Parts: sequence; structure tokens; C-alpha cells
Amino acid sequence: MPDYVPALVLCGTQGPGLGECPTNHLDNDINVQEPENGYPELQGLNNLQSSNDAWLIGDAIEKALGVYRDSLPKRVSERIHIPDTTFQLFNATDHELVSTLGKKNAKFFRGFSMTEYTVWPICVNQSHWQLVIIRKAMEPYPVAAKGVKDKTPRPTGNRWGRVVQVSVVDSWRDHSALVRSTMIHQRIRAFLEAKVNSHELEFSFEPNYQIQNTWAPWQSDNWSCGYRTYWSAKQIMDRIMEIYVHGKNPEILWNDLNGWINPEFVRWEMVGYNAYAAVKHMEYNARVAVEMVNTISEYDGEAMAGPALEPLKDFTADNPEKPVMRRAVSRSSGHTGLSEGSSKATAIVIQDESTTVPSGKPLGSSKNTPIVILDDKDKTTMSLLGKRQQDDEDTVIALAKKQQVATNLVLTIRSHERQLLRTRSQEDRGRGPRPTDTNAIWSQRG
Repeated sequence: MPDYVPALVLCGTQGPGLGECPTNHLDNDINVQEPENGYPELQGLNNLQSSNDAWLIGDAIEKALGVYRDSLPKRVSERIHIPDTTFQLFNATDHELVSTLGKKNAKFFRGFSMTEYTVWPICVNQSHWQLVIIRKAMEPYPVAAKGVKDKTPRPTGNRWGRVVQVSVVDSWRDHSALVRSTMIHQRIRAFLEAKVNSHELEFSFEPNYQIQNTWAPWQSDNWSCGYRTYWSAKQIMDRIMEIYVHGKNPEILWNDLNGWINPEFVRWEMVGYNAYAAVKHMEYNARVAVEMVNTISEYDGEAMAGPALEPLKDFTADNPEKPVMRRAVSRSSGHTGLSEGSSKATAIVIQDESTTVPSGKPLGSSKNTPIVILDDKDKTTMSLLGKRQQDDEDTVIALAKKQQVATNLVLTIRSHERQLLRTRSQEDRGRGPRPTDTNAIWSQRG
């Protein structure tokens, strides 16, 4: 069955003149021939237009970023890799990582070594979108160890296989940020260093491998993380263009991001890019149009489209957020930020209100490990970082599990508060409340 249905499209005066509609609209009963490469996937486009506070799926983010990247100068776009977001490597356990590495995913693996930069939207614990940026250097493919015979041929030549810098951009402000970021950096390193049958990974890391801290404005809701991840990634790609077109220092990549974001505007920008991706997929035998609708499907049945899709508020009334002062000191004199990497990652701590981020210091090493200067609200985090036994990897993993339970509880409380506000607002506008059984879904999303 074809993946299309009849719909009413808003149309002006038809004709070939300027501003007139030149399209010969198809009748409902016409037999449309399916494109050679099939109909485009529209999950992301539908997701973006399903609600004014829709939590995004990976397809919406990935398609929008792909379109924007491909619009940049070719010498820039060819240096940017956007991984497939369907691979979930950042859940509480490493089951998905082990499963991914154990399967024939050579195409996915190879993408990381084909470009200098990887701009990677990741979904942590299937509930919160964050951005990972990886900068790499060129080196030859690794050769087999002496006396070891490979079962499959190894690729030859040079590739972007040496990691220089990594940054994680997180818009969620909570006291689990440290363990969340530590888990992400450990998982990235375990993934890139893994030995797989296709030999497409086995990355090396610079001796002075650096983990950067890239500031982004904080979210105050439990749904806009996907829009913020897209917005951050777009700024990073603009900076990569500045590096190659205008000769800027690569270090500009890690500067604070723009403190202003309008999630509603970002949503419609992403709608446009997702729609373009669909039109392009159909070899331009399609166009973007305005479809007239009365109702949409919600969890408890149908709802009026207007109240469901109109902006939640006037986001332009918000003030741009300014980066807070960040300070880091070390147990050794003169250390003020980035630390050296090794096969394991622990934490460098940089003040960013209540949030800390990881560095590349090896677990179990106390020398040159930074200490954060935090405010009084962060005594727990400061105590955590000050205790040497917390440098033990097993302790960090155990703590992450405990922190996740606490985080879920906070998210659930916030969800119920927000649900109450939404219900009141919907009732005031003549729109029924969301069913109570969706609270579990909302509470798990950032």
C-alpha cells in the first residue's frame, strides 16, 4: 500500500505567473507511481509537527543536521561526519555497546574515520539528547600485532584515526551531570578503541588528548533537549566553516555557544529541513505545501490542531542566557583546565553553576586531578570529587546507577508539576488533558 493519503492543500490562484500556483495537483483517485528509491521516511517530519512540545526522535535531528551540513561548502561538509542516531550506545548498561561491536556494522564504524570532525547527537538512557563533538587527526590504519594473523583483511592507507579532542554539550542542569558525562566519555573511548572484525575502529588517542567543556544555555523544561542539541550542532558546524574558510584557530570550536535559543523557531526550521530532505529523496517530484487540518491524534483521542500546535509561550520574551564564570584549580600548581588522557577517563571539574564535566585523566590517578570550586549548593559534588576513592571506576559506575534513580525521581516530580500546568492550560482553552498513563513517558524525557 502506498505511503500517502489524500489531503487538502491550501492553494492560491493557479497559473504560470509570479506568485501563482504552477502545480497541477493530483486527484485523489490517481495512481501515483512509487519513486525508484521508495517513499521517504517521514517519522522526523511527523514528529516535529505532532505537538508544540514534542520530544524529538533521532530521525528529526539527523535529517535536519544532514541537510544543513550538505548546504555548506563542499570542502567543509566533507570534513563533517554525522553518525546514525539509531545506534544507542549511551544507556546505563553497556549492553547496546557490546551488541553493536559484535555485529557487522562496518559502514557505521567506518564513518568515524572518514572525516576530521564527528558531530554526534546522542540519546542518553533513551531519555535525554546531548551533543558529542570529536576532532581527529590523520594517521595510517593500524597494523596487526606482531605474530597475530587477522581473520579478515585490514584496510590500508591513511584515515582520520587519532582522536585529539572531545567535547560533550549537555543542556540539562542537575547533580548527575558529572557521572553522566563520565559515562559518555568512557563509552566513547571504549567504542573507538574497540577491535572489531572489520578493523574500522581501533582509534588511537593523542598523548595530550583533551576533553573540552563547551557551554550551552540550560533548558528549564523536560522536552527541548533535542532542539537544543540540533541548535548546538549547527553552531559547531558554522565554526568548522570559519576554520576552513576564514582560517580561524580550531580552538574556536570550544568557545561558549550562543546563549539564545527559541525552541519554537528551531522547531519550524527543522520542519523545513526535514521537508526538503523528503522532496530531495523523491527527486524533486514533490513540493512543500500547507495542508489544512482540523484535528490531530493524541493519546486520548483527537484534539483540535490549533491549541495542540500553537507555541507554548512567547519565547522572545525570554532573555539570552550568559555563561557563568568557570574556574578550575589543580592539586598541582599551574593547572587550569584540560588534562592528559589515557585508556580510561575520569573527571576534570570546571565550575558551571551546578554542573561539572569530565576530562581525560586516568581513573585511579590523583596527581594533577583538578578540584572544582563550587558554590554552597554543590557541597555533595565537591565532596564526591575530593574523595580519592571516587576515582575508582567501579565506584563511579555504582554511583551512576544511584544517581540515575535520583534523577528519574526529580524528573517525575517535575513532570507531574508540568502536567498539572498543561492540564489547566488545556482546559482553559477547551482542550482535554493528556491521559495520566503518559506521565511515565514524559517523566523520562529531557
